[in-house]
Amino acid sequence: MSHLIRSALALAVLAECLPAQAPTNFCFPNSPGVINCPCNNPPLNPGQQGCDNYNFPQSGTGGAFLQGSGSTSVANDTLTIQAFNENHQVFSLVLESRNANAGGIIYGAGVRCVTAPIHRLYGHAGFRQTDHSGNVSWGFGAGDPSISSDIGATAGETTYFQAWYRDPNALNHCPGTTTFNVSTAVAVFWGP
Repeated sequence: MSHLIRSALALAVLAECLPAQAPTNFCFPNSPGVINCPCNNPPLNPGQQGCDNYNFPQSGTGGAFLQGSGSTSVANDTLTIQAFNENHQVFSLVLESRNANAGGIIYGAGVRCVTAPIHRLYGHAGFRQTDHSGNVSWGFGAGDPSISSDIGATAGETTYFQAWYRDPNALNHCPGTTTFNVSTAVAVFWGP
């Protein structure tokens, strides 16, 4: 048993020494291994976007996607999280967790792969309004404090991010009282 503990400790120390890596995109609904969109709103480009938006009275914008750029080093964090192709001029926020379900679960008019416990990036200050193109940013490039400090990231761990946004016209197309959607997700491995 003690050799297992020593091995686990050695792996933990090794993980803390691995360099930061580029963020990885995942959670593409209607793609192999991921559930289908719940409101008959598949992505316009499967494998690239989330479930289609109900932008104004029609769908057809293709669904939102999330990207991460910058350094994911906890000592020099310049990570920026950007959401693209959400609905225009709506509120959005980023969900973050240390846990993910790559196959996804139904969440509003979309598929969420970030799982509990979930933290809102920057708390209530993290709510942003999308621009006229449906894009919005958080983190270094948006003038925010570092993402790693907000979420308490440590070297050697992976965190997962996914954007939530208003999709009020989904109410006319989905069962229940759905008025929101989610983007694709991003996995970030934090280096020293």
